Amino acid sequence: MTEKANFMTKMQKRVFGTTDHIKSDTNAIKATESAPEMGFDKKFKEIDNPSEMIESRKKMFNIKTIFSLMKEMKKTRKTIKKNPPKREDIAQSNFFIKLRDYADTLDVKIGYAKLPRELIFKNHAVLYDNAIVLSMEMDKEKIDMSPSLETGKMVINTYDELGIRTNKLANFIQKNGFAAQACHPLGGPISYTPLGMLAGLGWPGRHGLLITPDYGPRHRLSAILTNITNLPIPETNAHKWIKDYCVTCGRCITKCPSKAIFEIPIEHEDGRITHIDVDKCFPIFGRDYGCSVCVKECMFNRVGYTKLKEQINKKKSNL
Repeated sequence: MTEKANFMTKMQKRVFGTTDHIKSDTNAIKATESAPEMGFDKKFKEIDNPSEMIESRKKMFNIKTIFSLMKEMKKTRKTIKKNPPKREDIAQSNFFIKLRDYADTLDVKIGYAKLPRELIFKNHAVLYDNAIVLSMEMDKEKIDMSPSLETGKMVINTYDELGIRTNKLANFIQKNGFAAQACHPLGGPISYTPLGMLAGLGWPGRHGLLITPDYGPRHRLSAILTNITNLPIPETNAHKWIKDYCVTCGRCITKCPSKAIFEIPIEHEDGRITHIDVDKCFPIFGRDYGCSVCVKECMFNRVGYTKLKEQINKKKSNL
């Protein structure tokens, strides 16, 4: 490994964390051999001038936020140490009511899914495949200012705040006698968007973001993995109509500053199919405070989920 590659790998681990402490566990569920590497994780290590990248991002962070992010990321990695030694794996129905009520006090939406092994990123591992997915809103006024420093600061603060709330919810689960592994929203070990879809929280748009009825694409995701085997996982997803709407729209494609969103999806070597070219997205993302233009321009942010669905239903009734 070259000196630069070694430096970037170490730096990447400091920023995003690792799951090396889990891989050695006999019960670890490891990524498949063909697992994808987290997109921005991979691009981060390819940066030619790391110091230039760091300087360009400094304006978005303040010391308080940096320390809070690092603190909460460390907490997520240590979650499993707080798991009760003797624990049940079946929860009573009233527990899920209490869990949702507590999530409501934290202003996060939750859903449940079974984690497919292929959603675990390369070189990562988890202890459980029962997932609780969390969604937290980003401020619409700040999103509508994108790309801007104010937007970038808000996005970072949302990552931080969701990390805090993810750890609180994991702690709640553990105090009720169950095991939990918290996954931080920034650089977690699993792919959140498809997991959120499996949890019935929404449906991904062509910009690669999960569109939900509450926030459209204007939110961040995290997850808590648990030993609870009887999670109330939905059998169907009521948001599949979003896919058909996106085909008729294409606004994110035309408005993307880096032209990184494609009409015809890209088929990757590992079999994944996406509409996003990370190579084109990353430079603008890094330069323009996290960009977020695709979030701003998405009709599910501009008009809203409910109104768009009403329009679709009205058109169908008139046919």
